[in-house]
Amino acid sequence: MKFLILTAVFLSVVALPGCTEKAEKLTTPEEQFALALRYIDDANDSNVDKNYAEAARLFRSAAEQGHAQAQYWLGMCYETGVGVKQDNVEAAKWYRKAAEQGDADSQFCLASCYEHGHGVEKDFEEALKWYRKAAEQNHVEAQFYLGRYYYGMDMESAYTQAVKWLKKAVEQNHVKAQCYLGMCYYHGRGMEKDYAEAFKWYKKAAEQNDAEAQFFLGMCYATGTGVEKDYIEAAKWYKKAAEQDAFFARGILEEIEKYQEILEEIENNPDAPLPVLNK
Repeated sequence: MKFLILTAVFLSVVALPGCTEKAEKLTTPEEQFALALRYIDDANDSNVDKNYAEAARLFRSAAEQGHAQAQYWLGMCYETGVGVKQDNVEAAKWYRKAAEQGDADSQFCLASCYEHGHGVEKDFEEALKWYRKAAEQNHVEAQFYLGRYYYGMDMESAYTQAVKWLKKAVEQNHVKAQCYLGMCYYHGRGMEKDYAEAFKWYKKAAEQNDAEAQFFLGMCYATGTGVEKDYIEAAKWYKKAAEQDAFFARGILEEIEKYQEILEEIENNPDAPLPVLNK
């Protein structure tokens, strides 16, 4: 999946002179890298057949000449086992080479290697260092990872950092960051409690199909927190969360049953006052 994220962008701007030119005639790392991308995805290229092994070979040739993006993609090849035998150690090695050249995607991937112990020993301090380097280059996933990490720390100074990075990710429409920012407003972490703002961010994330946000949005409607109490909307969002996430479904389905009788009563007598929900 990672391969397809950047390929379309590169293929739209990279063109090699002579589409049928053989790979062995390509001498510059830029040419080798460009053709490797075409071997990864031939969907819009009738002159090159998909060939992962050849793509990996070309990535390596360009990477060994110091091409940072080729180093990143070669790391991806090793991480996913595409065109080469899967090897986390090699993946981390090539991510590091590109990360040290300032490539934000590689910095993020290297941070993940340190966080999970893939190809390197687990080292959360190193992971944070590389997540921060990527985040400072506006890498949205790194910004969210930092925000989530600081949110989980029971310290006011950490909550301030959480809000800082979550807001940066939200500016790039990161859905899960929207949910976490809603949690910050709801619990007053790193800011004053603001239930209306919490509701706003839960709703934004919920409408983009985030199950956790859908659950919290249902809770807001059920309790009248940040929005007028609405049992129908509560049931609707609880159900959406339950339908896509088993973890939430265990508790949500029970909640939906509580509302079923109320929903029927509202449907039969829509002008009557809202009944009281017995917890």
